[in-house]
Amino acid sequence: MDKFLFILYTIIKGDDVVEPLLQIRATVGSGVFLAMPEPSGMQLTYQDLDSSESGRTADGTMFRDRIDVKRRIDVTWNWLSAKQMSDILKTVQNQFFEVRFLDPKTGAFSTMVAYVGDRTPNYYSIADGMYGFRDFSIGIIEQ
Repeated sequence: MDKFLFILYTIIKGDDVVEPLLQIRATVGSGVFLAMPEPSGMQLTYQDLDSSESGRTADGTMFRDRIDVKRRIDVTWNWLSAKQMSDILKTVQNQFFEVRFLDPKTGAFSTMVAYVGDRTPNYYSIADGMYGFRDFSIGIIEQ
């Protein structure tokens, strides 16, 4: 499972699948698609990065030296099987990976190199020794 891509969300226009809303490629520059479960939610945040020269004056006036704006995509699943959880965790295990997503700011698809934040699977017992995972989320953060 070194090189693959998974589809998280799909944009549907009428009866036709137009484009996956979010795709992750485990190896930068190459990969194949692996279908994944649709998440319960997905949110994109634009994060300003300021230099150490930014701050406030004695009267509280803000002054900034913005270096860059980075994007963070938070994806949540209410319920995942053990296999689904394993596939997601293996996809984001590399130090960096590629993400293709619909950027609301541009209204177009964009690709970024990213890394993943903390991952905390919550075990859930179904019955008779069967387990799954609930309320799992990952933060995908632009490099």
